[in-house]
Amino acid sequence: MTAPPTKIFVGRLPEHCKSQDLRVLFEQYGKVTECDVLNRYGFVHMSTEEEATAAIKGLNNAEFQGSRISVEQSTGKRGSGRGRGGGPMRGGMGRGRGGMPMRGMGPYDRHPPPMPMRNGFDGYYEDYYDRRGPPPMAREREMMMRDRPRPGYPDMYDRRPPPAMPERRPMPPPDAMRADAFGRPSDMYSRRSPPSFDPYDDPYGARGGARARYDVSLSGDVAIVDHPVHICVVTISSAGELKPCKHKMGGEKKNGMRKAKLKKLKWKMEKEQLNSYQERVNAANKKLDHLEQLKAFRKFDRNGISVNIECCKAENLDTRTRDWVFDLTARNMKHLYLKSAWGWSDREKREELMDDSAWYLLARGEGDALVAFSHFRFDLDSDLPVLYCYELQIEESYQRKGLGRHMMAILELAAFNSQMVKVVLTVFKHNPEAKAFYQSINFSVDQTSPEDDYEETFDYEILSKSNRLLSQCQCHC
Repeated sequence: MTAPPTKIFVGRLPEHCKSQDLRVLFEQYGKVTECDVLNRYGFVHMSTEEEATAAIKGLNNAEFQGSRISVEQSTGKRGSGRGRGGGPMRGGMGRGRGGMPMRGMGPYDRHPPPMPMRNGFDGYYEDYYDRRGPPPMAREREMMMRDRPRPGYPDMYDRRPPPAMPERRPMPPPDAMRADAFGRPSDMYSRRSPPSFDPYDDPYGARGGARARYDVSLSGDVAIVDHPVHICVVTISSAGELKPCKHKMGGEKKNGMRKAKLKKLKWKMEKEQLNSYQERVNAANKKLDHLEQLKAFRKFDRNGISVNIECCKAENLDTRTRDWVFDLTARNMKHLYLKSAWGWSDREKREELMDDSAWYLLARGEGDALVAFSHFRFDLDSDLPVLYCYELQIEESYQRKGLGRHMMAILELAAFNSQMVKVVLTVFKHNPEAKAFYQSINFSVDQTSPEDDYEETFDYEILSKSNRLLSQCQCHC
């Protein structure tokens, strides 16, 4: 029996279309008595033939939920055993209990033969799927799985010859093999560890060449030896000898990993180095007398003057000595400060001279009279432990007799005994006599001294003199 003219087939439905959505779409053209959605297609029953014709005319090739649907009159045949209203059977499989065919179905209902296509759609399958859904494919799938060749097992009917094996080339003799980075043949049976290296060895090796075998970078009294195979860290002893450090990096260097480890190692070393420098400064400030190991320098008897020198902290100075220190500084330096951008302030100068971290060398002449002093401190300057000489002031009658050189020599030895890196001081550019004096005892412009430019000029310079023994230890590396 031919499908009624009120039954409409809807094709190319969206993937997640629901029957309720399709019902709402067709209710624009009349009353929908039944609406079913299967796999990407559906069937709609209108109440009258006129409504069905209007819906087909208005919705064919229309846009619906992102898909262009196909709407036409259903041409399928009715089959026995239809459910209510021509919809699919409940349960979806078309079978009753026990797996037996439903009553009213012929022997060919399970696997219907192909029918001629009409208008691009098979009406027979339309009606069949409308009633029961797609036919089962278990048998066909079982046959396909049985006939499919299994992976890993050769086909018994395959008579093709196996592929030819690649030709094996003979190994070259050991003498012809390329030497490795250590100058030895790359023998596959060689399992020797790489040879150790000497940091004092020729950086170009015994064979020479344009590329160095290792690099050495210094950080204070710590050296990082960057070798093509190993990275090691050594410390420099007071005698200039290299000793192993607790930081070690071994193994083959790889580009990213080696750089990251080396960067992290340097950061740790800098942090530990800064802590060790601060410990040196603290140890120097805890001493009671820096002339304890320099007893021979306590007495200066030369060029017609006889002076005794003592060392103490600013907090141990009495009131008379404090007033004399400030008065001598004002007499010798006030006019130079007034010419500079710093200016002069009695209060600020007294606070600087009597700071808790200030140390003093005091020179006493005949009758225990004070004739000269040096104000210095142990501190970190640019993250380096230094002895900073703030003042060297001498009474006019004791100047140009060698007393200033003697007191500066004491400061250098005190810096050496406390393991300070250098002695630092500041001198005005408009004080040429003082600058010439410090240059005569081998002081030079420090790398931290500011340089004049077109935006700003400075009226002072920072001079320094490095600890010679530490410099010699670094030169050994």
